[in-house]
Amino acid sequence: MATQPFGPEELKARSREAFTGNECDTDQYGETQPAATLSKIGTLADMFSEDPDQMETLMDLVAPWVLAASTMGRYDGAAEAEPIHNLYHDTLWAEGQHPYHGNDRADYVEYLADTLDTEAEVEQARALFVPFVAIGEAQIRAQEDQILADAERIKARRAAE
Repeated sequence: MATQPFGPEELKARSREAFTGNECDTDQYGETQPAATLSKIGTLADMFSEDPDQMETLMDLVAPWVLAASTMGRYDGAAEAEPIHNLYHDTLWAEGQHPYHGNDRADYVEYLADTLDTEAEVEQARALFVPFVAIGEAQIRAQEDQILADAERIKARRAAE
């Protein structure tokens, strides 16, 4: 099954802005750095290991952050970390994941319902996510089926030994 994005393109920018804002524009940054950004860089490097162009893009973003964060002040490098967090968000989104919600699209829709201003916006977001929630549920069922099939193969192999 091909990987589907986490959600509709219409809501990706809002999600990215909320994620990056929380990670870089709040006390969260000062309390978790440099470990949090280094962790995201490591994850992206693993994901980009077979793609030299993506790896080059990542390295171009990392260099200014390392220089700015190297002074080890509480918020040093926050602005330079933003593009790294944006790339992290968008890469996960394209892989059907959200940095905070994993692949739980229904949970994200409920989060949106709590943060949007009007009931009309909530209903629009829910409508946009309907096909993505169904995709997520189908992916989970496929993973569960694969786990059960693997368990049956292991059981059969052990019985034959």
